[in-house]
Amino acid sequence: MDNLIGSIIRIDRRNYVIHEIFSENRKDEHHEEWVVYEATCPNDNTIHKSTRRYALKVRYGRRARGISETELDATEALAKRSYNGECRALSIFSESGYTPVFYGSEELSSDQNPFFRHGHVWAMAMGLADGTGLVDLSDLSYSDKVIIQEEI
Repeated sequence: MDNLIGSIIRIDRRNYVIHEIFSENRKDEHHEEWVVYEATCPNDNTIHKSTRRYALKVRYGRRARGISETELDATEALAKRSYNGECRALSIFSESGYTPVFYGSEELSSDQNPFFRHGHVWAMAMGLADGTGLVDLSDLSYSDKVIIQEEI
């Protein structure tokens, strides 16, 4: 996944440059790998006079072994429904002040999937939420941090 650092992902007609990987989680129930990247949008400099940071959540479809075509279709449909619901929730609550600002979503080419050449690539762009990053909370134990990351 580090090979994507410095590359560009286009979401909702905006180019985002990937700077680092925030998290990477395998979601076996959806046969997906969820990766959250930190990114910037080069065109923002002319608008905001500073470099705004974004979180890009990308859901990569993984190869499913040992399941029937029917089960695979059902799992893909559930994963798509979950993705659409997440995008819809972010969009609806974007201006609430309690969730990140939603900047858009995109179904990208399966050529951009590093896990499975034929797997889906569903991406969403959002603002970074204010606050302290999980890794910067020194009074939490490692197991507490793992639990929080899994819940997020």
